[in-house]
Amino acid sequence: MAAQQSLEVKGYDSPDLPFYNALSPKKQSEILDQLKVFLRTIEAVVSSGDRLDNHERSLWHALMTLGLVPPSDWFSKLSAGDVLEIYDLQNIQLWRNFNFMKICSYTLEEMYSIDWPNRYIRPSEKNHEILDAIRIVTTDTGTDVYFGEVREHILEETSSSDRLILEARHDWFSRVRNTQGETVGWMVNSTVRILGKGLNKTDLRPKLQVAYSRPPEL
Repeated sequence: MAAQQSLEVKGYDSPDLPFYNALSPKKQSEILDQLKVFLRTIEAVVSSGDRLDNHERSLWHALMTLGLVPPSDWFSKLSAGDVLEIYDLQNIQLWRNFNFMKICSYTLEEMYSIDWPNRYIRPSEKNHEILDAIRIVTTDTGTDVYFGEVREHILEETSSSDRLILEARHDWFSRVRNTQGETVGWMVNSTVRILGKGLNKTDLRPKLQVAYSRPPEL
């Protein structure tokens, strides 16, 4: 479906799926469910006649498919070039737009098999800033939309094919609710550009022994 709109999504590097097969059967089942949901969001966009790289329409279809309700002013914070992501309260990435795909050399297998804190290296203080912003938009005493202002910083992919080196800025964080009004996750919009590739770097984690670990508790 993405190829029909001249967009690329790489499923895996090896047909042996080493990252996926290193996980427990329970985690593998969870990943398959998450992939099915992501596929449904893509199908919703394509069947409507919208383009997958239309940031507003693709996000709208994703929210509707996932049964999520954004704050009323969320779309006013977004721009066409934004990298958009939706996470649940366990910080599992539920959805990402095609601007995300353009600045990511991870395959879908790697994205779903490796937690995001283990996919990138970034300054520790930026990790703390991100977690603080997430807390603000997911706790009962927090706000629905928060300007996190996590300023430009360098992050590096740890185990992808290209080991991209990126410059990223994370601006707005948002609470997302289900249709019953309960907080069930969060969103972020970011500005990201590729600075280069680190192809000559040593892999920071064994490819065939992926430790599936959770990020710090919120």
